Amino acid sequence: MMAEMGEEEIDRFSHLPDNILLHILSFLDTKLCVQTAVLSTSWRSLWKHAPRLNFDIHSFPSDRDCGRFIKFLDHVLDSRSDASHIVKISYKYSESPHRALRNYEQYQLWVREHREGFERVLRYAESNHTQQIRIETELDDLLLPNSVGPFPGCDLELARVSLYDAVASTWTGFSRLASLNLEECHIYSFGDAKSEFDLFAEFPCLKNLVLVDCNFINSGKCFQITGPQLVNLEIHGVKNLGCATVEIAAPKLKSLSLVLYLDVPKFSRFSLPLLDHASLGIKLAPYFLEERRRVLTASFVTLFQALHNAASLRFDNHIIEAMSKICDGLEHYRCPFTRLQCLKVPRSREPETIPDQLISYFLKGSSSTNAGFLQFV
Repeated sequence: MMAEMGEEEIDRFSHLPDNILLHILSFLDTKLCVQTAVLSTSWRSLWKHAPRLNFDIHSFPSDRDCGRFIKFLDHVLDSRSDASHIVKISYKYSESPHRALRNYEQYQLWVREHREGFERVLRYAESNHTQQIRIETELDDLLLPNSVGPFPGCDLELARVSLYDAVASTWTGFSRLASLNLEECHIYSFGDAKSEFDLFAEFPCLKNLVLVDCNFINSGKCFQITGPQLVNLEIHGVKNLGCATVEIAAPKLKSLSLVLYLDVPKFSRFSLPLLDHASLGIKLAPYFLEERRRVLTASFVTLFQALHNAASLRFDNHIIEAMSKICDGLEHYRCPFTRLQCLKVPRSREPETIPDQLISYFLKGSSSTNAGFLQFV
């Protein structure tokens, strides 16, 4: 339209301040970010100062490009200015490229290249005091090198990684992490089913721990979460946890968010003296609701006993539906809460769909009035 009007087109991007341009580049895959150097002379070296690096093997779609990806990674890291501040490094290296490899030797080469690239990213992150690191890979038995770290105050995200209890001892380089986020990870625990399993004991400085859609394999043993400095804990959509006894020892924990599917695990020995807020969600199979009400009631009572210090509770619609089935049975149990101030439910929930027996049960552990106790948020 501007050309039709006889007006000269204006390069508005190049006239933006560098800090805004760098912010825009931080959302791009690093390969695209580097390619912006051809736009104009003002863009030629801008990519070298981007505050975020996003390395993704899918930027090199050919199965033969595994080596090119690692060479590209080395080139980018070697070209950056030592003074450039790095906020976050993301490293995505899926296993899919190796499936078309012709023989075992090629696969071993792929694994070796992957580990070299992975360690190079970690060493660069360490030397540049990177605040956030995200690793996404389907490589089994991920070994975190002991020679890096300790990454004080850093946030580590691991996605689609297979982790083993025997591997936890190799994580000593990350002993001073502030936050750990595991997303769609497979967590394997072998050995004596009666033994204890604490994957996070190697991270005594953790303040935030998030588990999202993780799969616990052979977790019939006691699953422990020990966090002397843990303040926030989120467990969302984990699988096979219902087979295990769960223990949480976090004397400084303030917030707990728990969303479970299919089954309610057996909770035991929660030590959460400073817990302020607990958010609960669950989605159970219909047969569980109808046929195992007594078991479900006992599971909820045990869970509430573990959370007895909470000042506020927040329920999703699924857990309200489940508890509506067992509210008659709850009347036979003493409410364990001692300082509960409010019960929060979804704003979309109709007040008349929440049984009076359910509200009465929780009011027994509260000093609040009935009018201010139930909150729709």
